[in-house]
Amino acid sequence: MLNFVGKSFRPTHINTIGIDKEQRDFDYEGKIVPVVVWDTAGQEKYRGALPKQLFKRIHGVLLVYDINNHSTFNSVSSWMELIKADAPEDTAIVLVANKIDLEYRVSESEGRDLSKLYRIPFIMTSAKEGLNIEVAFRELMKAVLTKNPGILSTLKSSTIDLDDKPRDNKNCCSRG
Repeated sequence: MLNFVGKSFRPTHINTIGIDKEQRDFDYEGKIVPVVVWDTAGQEKYRGALPKQLFKRIHGVLLVYDINNHSTFNSVSSWMELIKADAPEDTAIVLVANKIDLEYRVSESEGRDLSKLYRIPFIMTSAKEGLNIEVAFRELMKAVLTKNPGILSTLKSSTIDLDDKPRDNKNCCSRG
């Protein structure tokens, strides 16, 4: 999330406990789109602390796992269940494999297979290297606007909230 909102990568960054919020104006196809990013704690132990109201308002989710930590990849299915249960039906989801600058403990093909299973886009990123961070958000924005084409026409009165977490966990976008 720090890379997306224009802040630099911090190698000693502490994982989110609860929810962090940042905002950035995002240029999407020549339109300035105000984007609010809600960075949720993706660890299993914090999942119950997420307010259900946050899920009711989301437009999209960057579901991020750490390519160097198989347990984060294994938790993707439980996050998908939570999103399907609590988020609007038209919520866009992009699967993101982060930390590709490190040793792969989860193969690229495992990530691609999972994205095919859920019929969602798949992006590989490195927050440390700044690789594909913008691509992941652009892909999510495209998916959000495909599922909700009227959003751009209402930008004067609302924002598109995105929840990102390119560390080892999952993320959401929220309805403004």
